[in-house]
Amino acid sequence: MKRKNAIHFDLLAVRLSAFIIWDFSNAMAEFFQ
Repeated sequence: MKRKNAIHFDLLAVRLSAFIIWDFSNAMAEFFQ
């Protein structure tokens, strides 16, 4: 596994986790509204 691939995977994981957190916060906002 090349380092470039590892960096790309890290960015993908960060974007995915950020999207999950954003989606979860939106769901919580809808729930508490």
